[in-house]
Amino acid sequence: MIGDRYLTDVVFGNLFGMLTIRTEFFEASKDPIVVQYARMIEKWLLKAARNKGILPPEHPLAYGRILSSVIQPKLGSTSDSGSIGFGDKAYWESFYNAHRVRSSIPGKKNFEWFVDSGASADLIDDALKPNSGILHLGAGMSNLGPLLQVKGHSVVNVDYDRCAVAVMQESDPSGEWHVYDAKSLPHKWGGRFEAIVDKGCLDAMIFQGKDEVSAYLMEAIRLLKDDGKMIFITDDPPEQRMELLKEALGGEFRVTWRPLDGAEVGDATWSYFIYTAERSA
Repeated sequence: MIGDRYLTDVVFGNLFGMLTIRTEFFEASKDPIVVQYARMIEKWLLKAARNKGILPPEHPLAYGRILSSVIQPKLGSTSDSGSIGFGDKAYWESFYNAHRVRSSIPGKKNFEWFVDSGASADLIDDALKPNSGILHLGAGMSNLGPLLQVKGHSVVNVDYDRCAVAVMQESDPSGEWHVYDAKSLPHKWGGRFEAIVDKGCLDAMIFQGKDEVSAYLMEAIRLLKDDGKMIFITDDPPEQRMELLKEALGGEFRVTWRPLDGAEVGDATWSYFIYTAERSA
């Protein structure tokens, strides 16, 4: 949403989950007097909000397309959590609290990273045996877990943001949702799952550094059955993601990948990939 009004353009767009850009108006003197007064009120409200520390909600489209250019520098340091904020828990608390407002709008309950949840569920279902036990890490407000459940799988959804989990528990009361850090999950879950599903979680974890990525993947391995697999859906190209996965997983796992066709995912404007990690025979 691009417009020159804070309320009718920017606030409206934010409420509906859009990326909003506020431009300067061309010539305010030609506006009707009512609009001129409205602009004055909007500026006063904006100043009051800023004085109280209220900031506009961040939006993934403002940053998502530049992830590939900053991932490698971030992985070079284990102490830098990333200036963009994807590696910070506070970022996600702010992000999902903003989307809690959006979730109250009919038809706007979920938020999907990368590929649409319906297309993702089809891709993952095709890669698994019927009635698989699935751990969905970094579930957020995605509808992926519920859709996999409908396909007959047993799904456990995990996110470390309480707001996101609360929204999804209300939206999907029959599903299993937990607030956990994906790097430290219940001991009793060891060897429980046929599949670990990740749609964007590792992409955020990368901003915490190599040590955190390693801890995340090692925990995922602990939870897999011997014949289990990890499935990642991302916009990371193989020249970045394959090196990362091979280094973290070592020779124990065989990693394969393929690009996702625009027709498969309903988005021909950007490149997406699916990676599968299975224990080597």
